[in-house]
Amino acid sequence: MKTTLRSSAAAAAMLLASLGAALVAQPAAAQHRYADVPVFAAPQPVIERFVLRHAGSLEPGREVRFRLVGAPGGRAWLEIPGVLRAAAMTETRPGVYEADYVIRWRDNPGAFPRAVATLLRGGQQVSARVEVRGDRDGRFARDDRAPQITDMTPADGERIGERRWTRVSARFSDEGSGVDPASVTLRVDGRDVTGAARVDGDDIRYAEDLQPGRHVAELTVRDRAGNASRRAWTFEVVERGRNYGYYNFDDRR
Repeated sequence: MKTTLRSSAAAAAMLLASLGAALVAQPAAAQHRYADVPVFAAPQPVIERFVLRHAGSLEPGREVRFRLVGAPGGRAWLEIPGVLRAAAMTETRPGVYEADYVIRWRDNPGAFPRAVATLLRGGQQVSARVEVRGDRDGRFARDDRAPQITDMTPADGERIGERRWTRVSARFSDEGSGVDPASVTLRVDGRDVTGAARVDGDDIRYAEDLQPGRHVAELTVRDRAGNASRRAWTFEVVERGRNYGYYNFDDRR
């Protein structure tokens, strides 16, 4: 029995030695073929803009708002030299992070224009210096950029199912003087439906029992500096029971 075990151990040792010799004899590329597989790192997050909005002078008791626009689903924080350190910013909607702050008596107003925000996502981070939107006279700085209109529903060219209510919605934003709520106008097939729509902060929602066929939605907004934006898109309501891979809205939420 002992002889059999010794023979098996010796045979195993010889087999391992042969395999090791064969591996050493292979070209280096063959030995390290797995090392050549590319490893893709997560892309660095992007900060499109980081602004500080305020009206009036930066003085104690004044509330200011910081807003960062960048990659969604991350974690953002801001720092004001000598005032705040790693203060969390809340993602109020995808890609938009905000933080409000009331200036205290002991704060240095000169530090606010030197604020820095950091965005962390996928293990990587990026920082940006703040851009101040406001002046000491209480007027917003010169604003020559028109508002943005995004996230239209239904999407442009989309086919959706006709089932009682079709929801039409869009978002709008302006980083300068801000959108004038009185200027928001929504038209569906040329009809002004703003009065029946719901404007909630930076979006507008409208629902109607639209007939099957092609429809056109058009949204116009203007900021307080007079810059206007217009966005029109088309969609098709298809008859119930026809399979176009559409989705449905069953109520007016």
